[in-house]
This record gives sequence, C-alpha cells and structure tokens, in this order.
Amino acid sequence: MEPKLVICDEPVPVPDPAVERAKTVQILSGDMPSPIDPPAGCVFHTRCPMEQARCASEVPALRALGDDTSAACHFA
Repeated sequence: MEPKLVICDEPVPVPDPAVERAKTVQILSGDMPSPIDPPAGCVFHTRCPMEQARCASEVPALRALGDDTSAACHFA
C-alpha cells in the first residue's frame, strides 16, 4: 500500500479495544511540502518514511490499485 495511505489510515479507530490498544501511530517528520512551490519529484518525499534517491527527482506515475483506488508512489 502507498505510504501516504498507510499513514492516513493509522489514526482511524478500530472497534476492537485489544487491537486499538496495540496500535502504534507513526508521527511524520520532515518538512510539509509547499502547495505553492512543491519539491521536485514526489511531493511527499520530504515526509515519507520510504524515501529513496529517485523520489527527489522522479515524479511517480499514478497507478490503479483496484477498487477505485489509485496511488502515485514508486513503491505502490
């Protein structure tokens, strides 16, 4: 799954209390990308835990993941 989607899904509550207590939420570090002057490559690379060198220079293609879901990530 795309890193942005995984990180966005983490704070969603789970109805099972045992599962909810066992969850850990990843806190993003790095700089928030500017919507006015976005960084080169993947705009999320400044905050992505999976960032590699190509993320700073190559814009990832939008790919269909199925079930009306798509992602723009080199690792999706």
